[in-house]
Amino acid sequence: VSGEFAAVLRGLVGDGALAPAIQALLATGSTSGRALALGLCTAIDLVDRTTRPR
Repeated sequence: VSGEFAAVLRGLVGDGALAPAIQALLATGSTSGRALALGLCTAIDLVDRTTRPR
């Protein structure tokens, strides 16, 4: 895991500043940071959808 991606994960659990971590991730590469962010959002959505009480 890249340092930028790890910083976002830490920010999501309250162990660091989230907004700057997201900005740093999005600035990684020309498109790879955005692709990683999209994958993370997709994973979070999937977990939410499959663990939410019906």
